[in-house]
Amino acid sequence: MKGKLHHLLMVKDCMNEDEFRFTVARVLTNHCLQELDRTGRKMNRMKLLDRVNLSLRSIGIKEVSYEYMRKYV
Repeated sequence: MKGKLHHLLMVKDCMNEDEFRFTVARVLTNHCLQELDRTGRKMNRMKLLDRVNLSLRSIGIKEVSYEYMRKYV
């Protein structure tokens, strides 16, 4: 996942802010869902949203809304 985020940061200038934010959120969400499937655990959307938003904040990107998570998951 770090490799994907690194590559996205390299092409950040080619995207507008919202495209970049939602693309990074999608990569983070996919990674979390894959890890949950691999370990056989379950997580509700709100906790998943908190985890994704925490990761977004840590790299300096605005958070995504719960509506995004409802549409995507």
